[in-house]
Amino acid sequence: MKKVIVTGIFGGGALMCLRGGFWQLRRKNWKENLIQERSQHLEKDPESISVPLPTEKEYDYLPVKTKGTFDHSKEMLMLRKYEEMNGYRVITPLFIKGKQGILVNRGWIPRDMKGKQEYRPQGEVEVEGILKPKEEKSKFVPENSIALGEWYYIDPEVMAEYSGLENPEAKHKVLQEVNFSRNRVVYQEEDFPEVPIRSVKSEFSSFTIMPETHLGYSLFWFSSAAICIAFNILILKGRL
Repeated sequence: MKKVIVTGIFGGGALMCLRGGFWQLRRKNWKENLIQERSQHLEKDPESISVPLPTEKEYDYLPVKTKGTFDHSKEMLMLRKYEEMNGYRVITPLFIKGKQGILVNRGWIPRDMKGKQEYRPQGEVEVEGILKPKEEKSKFVPENSIALGEWYYIDPEVMAEYSGLENPEAKHKVLQEVNFSRNRVVYQEEDFPEVPIRSVKSEFSSFTIMPETHLGYSLFWFSSAAICIAFNILILKGRL
């Protein structure tokens, strides 16, 4: 009876480990395909857009450009680090037609530049970047507060309402400004060649957990399954 219980435990453990290994392989393949798709999109020239966006086309993670006027009085700042430097991520509404427009994630500014006019262009500007869908908030991030002017994450719906943007796109998408001519981050000793420091293309094909990490996880699970199976064989042969 004891042997049956022990082999059942190791057998169940082997099945669970195999399931975990195959799940990690599926994640690896999905992420590789996603990186390939985004990399192909990023090689395209920015497409001119306006509002409202055509409903028959998918614009997520496509390079785009548009013209409009920033309303800096509705600027939203989120505390963020950039290469270990303290500062803010700048979110500003861009009005394109009347009260229609898009929220723009303009990039990062150092903390001592908060409120200065040198990073706030006036009049009509052209913005280039990547159009992104709304992202899910982590459960550990506090809620934004319009009343207190505190912003912890990008919530297009709340930010569009605060900004006075009335078109549907503004409540579901964000235009993240990109410097398409730069291929890497800016280092502190470079004395900030641009402010705000815009994103680079490589950011959109990089993830916290990359495909090779998923491969490593799958090997761990498959190895664990092999150990469970080996123990089962030894038990059944009476060697343990």
